[in-house]
Amino acid sequence: MDGKLRRAILLYEFKSQRSVREAVSNINAAFGPGTFSKSTARHWFKKFASGCESLEDSPRTGRPSSFDNQALKEPVESDSTQTQDEMALKLGVS
Repeated sequence: MDGKLRRAILLYEFKSQRSVREAVSNINAAFGPGTFSKSTARHWFKKFASGCESLEDSPRTGRPSSFDNQALKEPVESDSTQTQDEMALKLGVS
């Protein structure tokens, strides 16, 4: 089950005014034991209570999980004498 779906299910339980304990019990009964822990549900319930109801993943720092190979091909073909570090700097990657 992906994160967005998991958060949507928790948001439904939150909007239904269930407690963390009830939500975890309901979700684990429907989707299998261990689908959610109380600590995870508590974390998301706090976020929802603060007004953050977004189901999207938060932006993260660090290396991107994917890269457009075409974005690399163009600078290599235009100047094959560039170093790896120069290309990385131009492309904004490390």
